[in-house]
Amino acid sequence: MLRPCISHAAAIMNNSIDDQFRLISEAGFKCIDFNIDIFLPGRLIESGEFCELFDSDISTILEFFKPYKEAAKKYDLEFFQAHAPFQLYVDGRDDINEKCYDVIEKTLAICDYLDCRFVVVHPPVLSWLHDKEYEMKTDLEYYRRCIPFVKKYNVVICLENMFRTVQRHITEASCSDVSEAIYYIDTLNGEAGGEYFGFCFDLGHMNLLGKNVKENLIKLGKRIKLLHIHDNDGIQDHHAIPFSYSRNWGQNLVTDWNGFIEGLKAIGFTNDVDFEVGAGCTVVPKELRSAVLKYVYEIANYFCEKIKQ
Repeated sequence: MLRPCISHAAAIMNNSIDDQFRLISEAGFKCIDFNIDIFLPGRLIESGEFCELFDSDISTILEFFKPYKEAAKKYDLEFFQAHAPFQLYVDGRDDINEKCYDVIEKTLAICDYLDCRFVVVHPPVLSWLHDKEYEMKTDLEYYRRCIPFVKKYNVVICLENMFRTVQRHITEASCSDVSEAIYYIDTLNGEAGGEYFGFCFDLGHMNLLGKNVKENLIKLGKRIKLLHIHDNDGIQDHHAIPFSYSRNWGQNLVTDWNGFIEGLKAIGFTNDVDFEVGAGCTVVPKELRSAVLKYVYEIANYFCEKIKQ
């Protein structure tokens, strides 16, 4: 497939639903990463309040998303992947976490309604307060409870390599060690009896932790179903447009873009190439949004062509 894809959050600021999809389409994109997470912010999950939308029954929720489905059809855009609300787990709050499973099921129902077959559900344990044994046991059980949902709605849940911030320092978190991610995915698929779990390779997170991009892509191989492509300075998670950061005035780029392309070529990656650059696009004035989206499309198309070579 190898089509340019973009997070729809890149076009949401101060725009109607129709304008969001029109801007993305006019930039050249044919598929989107749908940000379901914007409809249930993490602060509401953490407080236990959630929101009226996700407290509703599934039929009401699907009716809410009907205008998004119609706008995508109008502009010939496909929902290729989606972001589940983040973070769907609150340490030590079993009452909230039980509601989070209901949100996961409703998120997969939304994906199915939109004919979106991949969704990122981030690993639950990001706190630094627990040891690795607790983290892995909790993560695995969390995804096990999602097996009935993925089978019911025929949507693949993708785990993502994460990081955590401890006293302003970036450190490793769930799935940042790809051997751990491989264990999770293979175990869950074995128990589910099919390929219901995959991996979302977040390049920006790999860069923050100084990981070898090409090496980790090759280790994960065909388990990689989704990409989250964005740039940062190696210090903070900026979600910037690629090629934004270098160390010496345009020389020595911070992110290993060549290794990324070579790694994707080595594993024969053919899914859509998604640019998670909402922050990099919405930072500009509204009058420049269209031009920035077109620029991102050109970069995305460049990546697609390089991976094909």
